[in-house]
Amino acid sequence: MRARPDIEAVIFDVGGVLDVPADRAAEETARIELAAELGLEVEEMWQRLYHSEAWKLARVGKISDAEFRNRALSPFGILDPAEQAAFAERLYADKGVAPEMRALLDELQGRTRLVIVSNATDTLEAVLADRFRVEHYFELIINSARVGYAKPEAKIFQLALEQLALRPEQTVFIDDQQHNVEAAAELGMHAVRFSSVGGLREYLAEVGVLAG
Repeated sequence: MRARPDIEAVIFDVGGVLDVPADRAAEETARIELAAELGLEVEEMWQRLYHSEAWKLARVGKISDAEFRNRALSPFGILDPAEQAAFAERLYADKGVAPEMRALLDELQGRTRLVIVSNATDTLEAVLADRFRVEHYFELIINSARVGYAKPEAKIFQLALEQLALRPEQTVFIDDQQHNVEAAAELGMHAVRFSSVGGLREYLAEVGVLAG
C-alpha cells in the first residue's frame, strides 16, 4: 500500500532526527567530558562549534569537514589533524540510527519516496553509507555542503522539490529545529518537528502516509 495520492515523499533531516542515540544519558556524559577538556560547558562547546563562522562555511561547502575541525579546535590547542579527527569521533560516538527509527524506515520504504535534506559537511554521504548504513532507503540525498544552500533557506527546499518533480503539498518534511520546520511550512510543505519516533508515527498516520 502506498501513501495517499497527495503525499508522495517524506523528507528527513539527519542530525537530531535519524541519528538519535540509543542512550541519551551516555551521550550527555561523554559530551560533558569533552567540553571539560576544552574548559567549557556543553552548551558553550556546542555554540563554539555549530554557531561559528567555520560551521557556516562548512555547511555550504566553502571549507571541508577537516578544515572545519581545524578552525574549531585549533583555538583550544588541538592542532594535530589526527587528534582533531579523534575528538570529532568521540563527539559523535554515541550517534546511530535507533532500531525503532530503522523499523519506521523499513515500513515507509515502498509506501512513499524517501529523501534527505540535511545541513552537513562533505562527510555526510560517507556517514550515511558506512556508519549508519541507511543510504539505501533514500532515493535522493541533498547535502547543504554539496549544493551551497542551507536550511532554513528556501532554495534548498525548492531544489528538493524540483529534483523530485513534486509540489510542496505532496511532501512531508521532518526536522528537529523549529525554524527549519517553519521555513518548509511557509513553502506549503507538510512539516513537523521531530521529538520521538512514536510521535512521528502518529503524525504520519494523521496525514495518511501510514495506516492509522
